Order: sequence, then structure tokens, then C-alpha cells
Amino acid sequence: MSEDIRNSFSYMNWTLEKASPRFDLSQIDCGDADLNDYFRNDASLFREELLSQTYVFHEEGKQIISAAIDFCNDALPRERMTGGQRRKISHRKRGFQTFPAVKITRLGVCREFQGMKVGSVLLEAVKNFFLADNRTGCRFITVDAYRNAVGFYERNDFARMLTKETEDPEAPTVPLFFDLKRLTEQAA
Repeated sequence: MSEDIRNSFSYMNWTLEKASPRFDLSQIDCGDADLNDYFRNDASLFREELLSQTYVFHEEGKQIISAAIDFCNDALPRERMTGGQRRKISHRKRGFQTFPAVKITRLGVCREFQGMKVGSVLLEAVKNFFLADNRTGCRFITVDAYRNAVGFYERNDFARMLTKETEDPEAPTVPLFFDLKRLTEQAA
């Protein structure tokens, strides 16, 4: 499989592809100084240290970045899932202590594309990207969402790992996950 095919994914009229020199990440403006600094300056350092990988999201045939997203490998501990969530996993696999996952470490939609549902389309593309040829053998997508972004992830079918009663209300982030198996069951 060629690297271009492996690192690029078309979804509807959009393309999700691994960031490369042909995309100028220094121009990203998501309206958040910390997120901008990460994509402009730190993403390449994280990639060089083999800690994460940045992808850009753009309309097919265009080179203008609409959003950027960063991934790393993760594992979803069994104890972070409620009993109802664990019951959705095949009986033979429920005994696992952790389940393979990919983590969204950063997600930013560029200002000029905010309010246009680009972030939701990006998440749908990501879900399908990781299902296509089951690229990493992962079952879940995880994210530690900033509190102001929790609603966005929940509207996109991510579930809380902890109940509102057991999560730390002082923590700056809320752990969430999406079970990719849901998409294969919906298609069946």
C-alpha cells in the first residue's frame, strides 16, 4: 500500500491527510492561542519524538486547511467503562484489562470554518478513517476534552468514561470515548 493512500482518506467532499510540508501549519488560526501554538510550533516536535501525528482536514482538491487534528496511541482501561458500556463488548473480550484505542490529542477548526459543522464532519471522517482497513487495530477513539468542548463531543456520539458523579469537577478535562464497533453494527 502506498504511503499516500495509507495517510490520506477521502470522506464526502473532504480529505483527511497526514500533515506534510505542502501544508503551512504556521498559518493555522483556531482562535485559541494555546492550540495555535501547538500546531504552529510543537506538532513537529511531537512527531519527531514519535509521540503524536498531525493530520489536516481540507476540502478535496484545495490546499486551504479547514481544521487540524493530532493523534497518538492510547488504551482504554476496562475500569473506566461503566457496566453498560462493557456489556457492548463481546463476552470473550470483556476480560481484557485495556482495550486498544487512538487518542485525539488536539483538534482545532480554523476560524473561517467555525460554525459550519466542519468539526463534526471531521470527527465522522476520523471514525471512518480508523475503521477503513482497521488501520491500527483500535476499537475506541478517546479524547480528554476541555470542559467547554464536552458538549461538542457528546453531540458527536462520544460518551463520558466516568459518570458526572465520579468525575473530578475541578479537572480541566473530561475523558470521553467513541466505540468504533457501533459503526460496523449500524452498517450490518
